[in-house]
Amino acid sequence: LNVQEAAEVIEGIAEGCRQSKCALIGGETAEMPGMYRSGEYDLAGFVVGAVERHNVLPKIHSIKEGDLIIGLSSSGIHSNGFPSKVHPVSYTHLTLPTKRIV
Repeated sequence: LNVQEAAEVIEGIAEGCRQSKCALIGGETAEMPGMYRSGEYDLAGFVVGAVERHNVLPKIHSIKEGDLIIGLSSSGIHSNGFPSKVHPVSYTHLTLPTKRIV
């Protein structure tokens, strides 16, 4: 963990929270030896919010034929506890399919 680099990343996240009037209420770091080359890192985040019931999406009654659905492909598993998902694969020498389904 490069402490200076991590501090800069966290300051950037905090500034984004200030600009959007959101609270940064938690976080975690995970060092994953063997996953990244020196100087590389990965960031992931999520947001929790509240909405009035009448504003909840999707508005099922307004969905109609011809509406567009957009899907974004993922570059892989993105989850807390990532090492616990990788270890069984590396330990058993399993290979995972790499074919993309479009």
